[in-house]
Amino acid sequence: MATTDDMIMCQTIGHAWFPADAMRRPKWGNLVTLRCERCDCVREDLLQFSNGSLLSRAYNHPDGYREAGFGFDTKDDKRFWLAKRELEARRINADADEPPVKAKRTRKRAS
Repeated sequence: MATTDDMIMCQTIGHAWFPADAMRRPKWGNLVTLRCERCDCVREDLLQFSNGSLLSRAYNHPDGYREAGFGFDTKDDKRFWLAKRELEARRINADADEPPVKAKRTRKRAS
């Protein structure tokens, strides 16, 4: 089940497609079906038999996909949200990987 954050990420940077089994057989053309590994969106491309040109493309978005982006005025707002999210994740990972901080040594001054 896709989370709202996954859906917003796909809306911001695009889907992470991988090939999937087609759920239907077209009367003509080759059907190429892709599924997003983050948000479970399905894309179906119908290609012409003779030369492979794209005849049609259809998307099937999961429930809540369109509403996931509400609250952001622009795509820049989504990018800023994503950047803050990534920086926070890096900070948390860095904190977990860092060795304990040793007390800082001070230099003795010659009198």
